[in-house]
Amino acid sequence: GRDELVEEDVVAEVVDEAMEEDEATMVEGEVTVIVDEVEVVVDEETMVVDEVKVIVDALTGIRTSLGRYNMLGFE
Repeated sequence: GRDELVEEDVVAEVVDEAMEEDEATMVEGEVTVIVDEVEVVVDEETMVVDEVKVIVDALTGIRTSLGRYNMLGFE
C-alpha cells in the first residue's frame, strides 16, 4: 500500500477550514491551501482536489505528489 503522509479526511478538513476562514488563495481558478506541510490545490468549479503535495524537504522545497484526490479518496 501507499504510505500516505496525508489522510484523506485530513485533506478534506484542511480544504473546508481554509475555505471557511478565507485562508485559501485564489490563483487562476484554483484554490491553493497551505497548512503546515500540506499543499492542496482545488479546482474551484468541480471542487476536485487536483494536487495533494507534501513538502519533503523544507530547505530545498522538494515535494512528493500524492496524486489526484476527489474527496472520495485517492485515485
